[in-house]
Amino acid sequence: MPPPLAVAEAILLRQVNVGEANRLVEFLTPEHGLLSALARGARASRRRFGGTLELYATLALQLQSARVGAPYILQAADVQELRLPLRRNFDALSRAGCLCQCARALAAPSQAAPRLYFVLRRALDACSDGRA
Repeated sequence: MPPPLAVAEAILLRQVNVGEANRLVEFLTPEHGLLSALARGARASRRRFGGTLELYATLALQLQSARVGAPYILQAADVQELRLPLRRNFDALSRAGCLCQCARALAAPSQAAPRLYFVLRRALDACSDGRA
């Protein structure tokens, strides 16, 4: 089994429900670009990930892969920045969604994207702070 992958910073771009209990989550990271992972039990249990899997949040991740080429499994996520003010302003929330869609279109899977990551992080912070 490959060793776990620790990601110091990642922005949650997208979530898709899979089955009754799981969620497929997509992140942008500076070192690994676009990453997808299966968050087992994310829908069924509040204790598993709590409130950490919020869109546009910056997280530290612990990922595991069962084998090379297989999708990652999200083992743990720690919140670094939730950007909760976005939820109070529909225009800011809409801008954040557009920014993340653009980032998904521009990022390549598993290829470093430090400039894109830091531009997106600053833009989401500006939306959250009401500066955009």
